[in-house]
Amino acid sequence: MFASQLPGSEAAFVSPIQYSYAYYNGVDRNGDGVAQLSEILFNQGLQGYSGFDPNNPSRVSTVNTVDPKVKAPITHELLFGVDRQLAPNFGVSATFTYRRMVDLLWDPLTGVTSSNYTQTGTLTGNIPELGAYSVPLYALNAAAVPAGGGETETNRQGYHQRYLGLELSATKRMSNHWMARFGFSTNDWREYFDNPAQSIIDPTKAPAPAINQARAFAGPQIDGGLVVRKAAGSGKSNVYLVAPQYQFVANGSYEAPWGLNFGANLVTRQGYAEPFFQSNVATGDPLGRKTVLLVQQVDAFRLPSISSLDGRVEKRIHFGKTYMALDFDVFNLLNSGTLLGKQYDARLTGATGFDQTLEIMNPRIARIGLRFTF
Repeated sequence: MFASQLPGSEAAFVSPIQYSYAYYNGVDRNGDGVAQLSEILFNQGLQGYSGFDPNNPSRVSTVNTVDPKVKAPITHELLFGVDRQLAPNFGVSATFTYRRMVDLLWDPLTGVTSSNYTQTGTLTGNIPELGAYSVPLYALNAAAVPAGGGETETNRQGYHQRYLGLELSATKRMSNHWMARFGFSTNDWREYFDNPAQSIIDPTKAPAPAINQARAFAGPQIDGGLVVRKAAGSGKSNVYLVAPQYQFVANGSYEAPWGLNFGANLVTRQGYAEPFFQSNVATGDPLGRKTVLLVQQVDAFRLPSISSLDGRVEKRIHFGKTYMALDFDVFNLLNSGTLLGKQYDARLTGATGFDQTLEIMNPRIARIGLRFTF
């Protein structure tokens, strides 16, 4: 049993100078791509906001709080392993891992529960690849909106996560000038809502918990569903990470005559999830529009499996106890162009619209290196 660290981001969460915004509808009447004051439709009201209180915009204290009783998340873990040498320089191993994670942190709206939400409609449609969908929409009752849409950092009660993992490997240690290793793993990481009244705030389903503070309490919210995380990073497409059901790794090397060494590495894993969604959905919620998950399970659709083969040739030149190595590496040797990310937002159109490819594997890359070891 071990505790996770409390994140240092708490300082930003309760800072009065945190990222804040408000947004309104507008019409670009002159077509210059810039919103002039006269083009903003104030008569339609505030469409959404975060990080400040619009009823008290001069407030100098934060609208967010941290529960004084918050504690570090706890993980209970059991591992069972076996190793066996079957022959000289050759052995196999297996490890089974069980984890149960409780008291995880989240940021629900202050003083709000799921009973404060009312179903306001249903989002329906029929789009290519996904087919027909029908998703209920909910909105927060106006009387229950906390000042500024403030959130409270606290432990998520009535909720836990469970992880199961199995790893198998076979290793031929370096002997007779060669070595090799083969590995296989399978993982199952799911979340459970033991008490939905405590562990769910907004019943409207979202593709993944928000990376920023706005609606960080949302998510697929499927009891027994896979835990999903949206990858963040500059220049990355929308990559939704879920534990792969299979992953294979194989690598090896051979010591040839004349100081030549050859090596290769192969990785194959299940493709990423495709949690189709629609953004900017109006539900009548006072805190703004929402991003709504359209599929029943986040992994109901998946991208193709990913395989990458890398190779290396090395030439060593010895000078007594020192040596110089000339390396030639090739990454993605087969020049695979596997799809890594595409547009899952059913609202978007055009070149980067719905179902369009946004990211593929890097092409074949060759690298020459020189190393001096002493």
